[in-house]
Amino acid sequence: MFCVLLFFCVVVVAVVVVVVFVVVFVFVVVVVVVVVVVVVVVVVDVAVAGVVVVVVDDDDDDDDDDDDDEMEEQIRKEETAFRKGSKRKRTQHECDVCEKSFSTASNLKTHMRIHTNERPYECHVCEKRYRQVSGLQYHMRTQH
Repeated sequence: MFCVLLFFCVVVVAVVVVVVFVVVFVFVVVVVVVVVVVVVVVVVDVAVAGVVVVVVDDDDDDDDDDDDDEMEEQIRKEETAFRKGSKRKRTQHECDVCEKSFSTASNLKTHMRIHTNERPYECHVCEKRYRQVSGLQYHMRTQH
């Protein structure tokens, strides 16, 4: 009786180990497939757009979330504008680089810092620089 119970326990443990191994293997395969699909989509998207975007981050610390969001939005708009292949009607405050329109000249001036990489707002504690005063204010609230 004891031998049968022991044999049953060993079989159950073996089945559980095999099931766990199969689940982990399937998960790894799914992750690899997803990564390959994402890479293919990005390569095809860049090839279709004909645009290669290089982002250089010369800061050791992580940038302000506003700057990152604005940069991603700008890249998306530049790629979209290129794909469309048609010129939009120019407004009074339009970026000469990417043709993005703004309601005020000051918004255009702030936007141009993306293209020039100008960072006029500097932290007096750690000397980190920001494109917008809001980035510096967020940095001061959260870091110092």
